[in-house]
Amino acid sequence: MKNIYLLLMTTLIVSCATQNKLSLKDVKSVKVTSKEERSVLYFKDYAPKKASRKIASIKKLDEQMSDANSYFFSLYSQYRTINKLTNTKDELNICPQFHNEIIISKIKASAVNASDNINYRKFQSTPYSVITHPSLALNYKSEKVFEYLSKKALWGNAKKVVKSALSEHNKLNLSELKSLCESGFSEGLYAYKNMVSYYSSNTFAFSKKSMPAFLKIPVLANMLILHNFTDGMNHYEDNVITSLNITWFKSYLDDLKSEVDDKKKYLSLR
Repeated sequence: MKNIYLLLMTTLIVSCATQNKLSLKDVKSVKVTSKEERSVLYFKDYAPKKASRKIASIKKLDEQMSDANSYFFSLYSQYRTINKLTNTKDELNICPQFHNEIIISKIKASAVNASDNINYRKFQSTPYSVITHPSLALNYKSEKVFEYLSKKALWGNAKKVVKSALSEHNKLNLSELKSLCESGFSEGLYAYKNMVSYYSSNTFAFSKKSMPAFLKIPVLANMLILHNFTDGMNHYEDNVITSLNITWFKSYLDDLKSEVDDKKKYLSLR
């Protein structure tokens, strides 16, 4: 009788654990642009709210900056920031289309918090961490970082794997930068301009459907990926989200930061 009781209790515990444990298929996701190499990003339901005031640009010149310049400067600063995180050398040497702008603006990497300070082990038991730490959803050896670390039981190597995944991700940013430098065009810039022209001025920007649409833009995706490693957006990124009329996106990133150490949030996605 005692053995039967223990068996029933064990079954109940396992059953409860199974019901509470999320899988990646339970989490909403979006593919960044249409390129196969780009990663999938995960996000939570979010009801955008109109801000009481717009984010002010640091320089008056930035208020008059073209969409192309805002996008390029944001992407270039993000590229340099990830290189700083991963101790990788910048490889964008020639840029005819934005040569003068680069010299005048002196684009720098954002200040970063060392990825070595992040304790990834505490995220291994919950797939919700791909939302709070999007770098865990980046591609790594044909898998997502989270899946690779879980399948191989290699969470002790998480920092090294995340840095490698960030480096690979940044190669795609570099590829887009080279396209912009050579032709002034990229798929990401095209998507950004379309969103500014057709969606930023109507109610779509404040609907729940807007999040996956905006995250398909590489610059927005990079903001999400970098929010764990930086203290906030730079003024080029501020210009981008202001042009898109989605200043609520900054609040979304702030909300994610506040959830990182709240383990109760990890099981509240259903």
